[in-house]
Amino acid sequence: MLTMAGMVSVWRGNKALAFPLAVLLLFTGFLAVAATVIDSVDVRDARDRLCSLATYSCKGPQYIATCVFDALVAAFLIAAAACLFFLYRMPARRQTRTTRIESESDDGVNLPIVPAPTTQRSSKPGKTERVAEARRVLTSMRPTLGIVVSNSVDEDGVAVTDVLPGKAAKAAGLKTGDAILSIGAMQTNDHEDFDRVMAEAFPGESEPVVLQRGGSRKNLNVTFGGHYDGRSYTAKEIRHLRKEAGADWVIAQEEDRKGIAPIPAP
Repeated sequence: MLTMAGMVSVWRGNKALAFPLAVLLLFTGFLAVAATVIDSVDVRDARDRLCSLATYSCKGPQYIATCVFDALVAAFLIAAAACLFFLYRMPARRQTRTTRIESESDDGVNLPIVPAPTTQRSSKPGKTERVAEARRVLTSMRPTLGIVVSNSVDEDGVAVTDVLPGKAAKAAGLKTGDAILSIGAMQTNDHEDFDRVMAEAFPGESEPVVLQRGGSRKNLNVTFGGHYDGRSYTAKEIRHLRKEAGADWVIAQEEDRKGIAPIPAP
């Protein structure tokens, strides 16, 4: 009884332990069955050889007692394993909270007991939380290109003095020595214009770039990166955030930063 009470306590305390413990008991039970078989062979040998009441060396009764004991142990272990398997497969009793709502009117009539609504909290954030978090991060994220620029002396635009590896400008094909003439619809005649472009950009936004390289003009497309909370976000991470935030919201943010009036709904 104490052993059965212990198994029930294990099941209630940690149901996950019931299955491995049942397997262990079942394995031990099979070992006890094997020991019983071996002892039965010893009983037969003792009976055939020296089993005489007048012989003090006769071990037949001892073997028989051992055999019976092993059989009882095997039966107990297998039964305990079966009980644990049953407890493991038995669903936990569902508990519902009830709320008694009583009427405080003078007639003394009480309303019936009704089950209170229960809500299950998920360990994973829901869609509403994910959307809110994505929008918060994108709003606070600083757009980046991964280049260092300075005012150009010999050419129009701003001169690219350094291109950081693994950043948006490098992926777009910009090189050191290029002169950026415009990004999107904005001219970049000097460093101040370039800073204005970066202030109005939005992470993950793609814009055409016109640049001067080796005496000829080139057209490229660049997708802005982003930096937030002390680290740079990859293009894949930004695409995921934009998807979570919603296309309509992203478009509205991009237009708002550029001062474009939203198109009224029909």
